[in-house]
Amino acid sequence: MQNTHTPATEATDNQIMHPGSRKLFCAWEKLRAEMPFPTRDDLNLREISDIVPDLVIIERDNLRNSYRFRLAGTRACELMAQNLTSTDALLGWDQFETDIVRKHFGLTLTTHQPTLMRIRLFTDSNDDIAVEFLGLPVLTRDKTRMQIVGGLFPFRSPRTMAYTAIKTRSVLAIRSIWTEHRAPEQDNVVHLRNFRLIKGGLAAV
Repeated sequence: MQNTHTPATEATDNQIMHPGSRKLFCAWEKLRAEMPFPTRDDLNLREISDIVPDLVIIERDNLRNSYRFRLAGTRACELMAQNLTSTDALLGWDQFETDIVRKHFGLTLTTHQPTLMRIRLFTDSNDDIAVEFLGLPVLTRDKTRMQIVGGLFPFRSPRTMAYTAIKTRSVLAIRSIWTEHRAPEQDNVVHLRNFRLIKGGLAAV
């Protein structure tokens, strides 16, 4: 069996910190195989059932030049202390961060490259929660448009804190994971871009 675990894929493993993000990325890589992206019908939620509550589906809202949550899992909603479904995915960021996140979501949909983002949430109980977001391109079931399947993975459980709202949020770092689909007789190649640091934020959580 050919070994496709290259130094580049190892570097990607090192950049994706949360086990949930890694599981989602590996599932997406497996499904897309030689294609640039899978379809939503390709997703076998039974194989990643333990992280399904953390998942969201994001799609472009052309009328508002924004993005909205098409669907959101129960733990993702619990983390954000609200029902995310149908809400604006860019709401709550300041203007600079909104522009940065919008740009990277656009890259995911148009260049079919994943977005990796580190976020810090500040709650009304004066707690802060570090979160890793991974967004991956998929084709809709009717194959007419692209969506982002993402995961919101906190580094500490919201259930250990008594909060009822997220007061503010900040982007610590954001980057694209540049991947190339496998051509015949070629290994998968992953090109890494450095994290974009946001307003003095940290490169790692």
